[in-house]
Amino acid sequence: MLRRLLTSRALAISISSLLIFNADAMAQAAGCTCCPGSVPTDPVISYPLGDQNSDGIAELIAAAPFAHGLTGDVAILSGVTGNPIRIFHSGPSDIAFGISVLPLEDATGDGLEDVAIGLLRPFGPNDVRGMILVASVQTGRFHWIVANDAAPGAQAQLTVRQITDVNGSGVVDFEDVLLVAEVIFDPPTDPLPTADVNLDGVIDELDLVEIVEEVGIVQVPDSVLDLMSSLSVDPPLYMDQNFSGTIGTPIDELGLIGCLWCVLKCGKALADAADCVDGANEWLNNCLEDACGDIWAEIECWEGRITNIQTCLADIAAAAPQCARCITKCGPSAG
Repeated sequence: MLRRLLTSRALAISISSLLIFNADAMAQAAGCTCCPGSVPTDPVISYPLGDQNSDGIAELIAAAPFAHGLTGDVAILSGVTGNPIRIFHSGPSDIAFGISVLPLEDATGDGLEDVAIGLLRPFGPNDVRGMILVASVQTGRFHWIVANDAAPGAQAQLTVRQITDVNGSGVVDFEDVLLVAEVIFDPPTDPLPTADVNLDGVIDELDLVEIVEEVGIVQVPDSVLDLMSSLSVDPPLYMDQNFSGTIGTPIDELGLIGCLWCVLKCGKALADAADCVDGANEWLNNCLEDACGDIWAEIECWEGRITNIQTCLADIAAAAPQCARCITKCGPSAG
């Protein structure tokens, strides 16, 4: 019963998420009736990934970090058809899911490349922290998490753990199963957040299914440790096939792993930048609707959007100068 529920739920979510690649649907959702299709579509950025479906053709990671407002989605696209073969979703409160992505060597033990996905997660007012989830393309499940556990303004304190290690003991065992079961069937006043094993924002029977499948002694894969070490050393060790420079190269010249580093070190600044662009896009939608097909009025709308974004991004960079290059390289742009 639970297995069928898992399958049908994943299918329904996958079908609904195809809308992120449909510009007309996005225009209609924005309420633009007299000028459908004029509103900006969410940018989709893609990177190569190894063959995931045994057809001999490499797949693509496609990230739309600002789809659905600021929520985001990440899809694995077939290298043959371009259609999604797997879609990953953010948690209910996450921001810019997929703002950075990185192909990894097998980190989950299925013999195929996995993917690291950067996101921003609010922990309270003015407290947004960066996280990296390591996911299996084959199962669609998140296995490992690299997190910045430092309070706002403090030095980044990076941790890595398997998501199903609920009590943080370093192993996934029956104690974790019992802990999840207790939270589900006898909910405490302040439930343990780590009991939400599948990161869907709810602690329920689906979490129990996930963790029962993961019970056993677990070692952190080398590829996850490599990712962790590359991000925690200062300056980072840029272990990235797209990085051809040397240690100490400015962030705005980095490859993919540079943006993962930016997510962990500059989460709040990137969240502010995402909010800046979201507000400018909302302004643009209203402006285009008022223009109703007047080409000169529409040009002024687009020019106003660029000015609005440039102004607020400059203000954010001035307030957080240590993150200015991260905003330029890895955040949303005025383009």
